[in-house]
Amino acid sequence: MGCRTVIARFGSVMTNRGGPLVTLIRPFRMGLGERLGNGRQWSPWVHLDDTTSALTFMAQTESIDGAVNVVSPGVVRNSEMTKAIGKAVGMPAWGWACRGGQDDAWRIYSRAWNRERSGGA
Repeated sequence: MGCRTVIARFGSVMTNRGGPLVTLIRPFRMGLGERLGNGRQWSPWVHLDDTTSALTFMAQTESIDGAVNVVSPGVVRNSEMTKAIGKAVGMPAWGWACRGGQDDAWRIYSRAWNRERSGGA
């Protein structure tokens, strides 16, 4: 048909104005930051500004066709991402989120988050 199709596949789009980074930071600020499992899982991400540049480039470049991964060139593991977030907010990552500990931490986090959203004490 002569119609070019480009499919953008995104890693987690990070910005300090919203998105997953804001959600990921909350547990760290409450002292509940943990890596997931063994921390060896890859955590592909991309900054919002790079995302918009990539989409513009894909739209303007006729030779691009098919699937395009939009991620940073330096993919990190979950343990590295966890350490970086902890360092950025000045709170250490305590270890790993195992099943029991993760459930307890999630309950504490959920209560605090709901209180924060409702303006309650």
